[in-house]
Amino acid sequence: MQNIYWKTPTHRRAFIGDVVLLAIVTFIGFASHNEWTAGLRMLTTFVPMSVAWFWASPWFGLYDEAVLTDVRQVWWRALAAWTLAAPFGTFLRALLLNSTALPVFTLVIFSFHALGFALWRGIYAYRSGGAAG
Repeated sequence: MQNIYWKTPTHRRAFIGDVVLLAIVTFIGFASHNEWTAGLRMLTTFVPMSVAWFWASPWFGLYDEAVLTDVRQVWWRALAAWTLAAPFGTFLRALLLNSTALPVFTLVIFSFHALGFALWRGIYAYRSGGAAG
């Protein structure tokens, strides 16, 4: 069985872009709290959010070739996937930190990542030559 994230160059670029987006949003989140040098502590957010995203995104077809290149489909599917991934990711983070998943943190995580994924995936679909909805 072939890895859905690595099938074609289009899939690989989407996967790498997703990882980069998750890292950027994590860094911005820590920076917004003046924690520029949090270093490895950033992994306590980056890893659970990445696991949640890569668990949820295939359910919404975000690695299907037709969706990867269709602006009309990719942005709303990214939002739908992140609607599922955000609470799961914050739950995983809470487990990792032996803490609780605060609703306000989940809302903030949802908002910034959802905006990032909708924009990134929409731009990627457009640049990949897909329908420009």
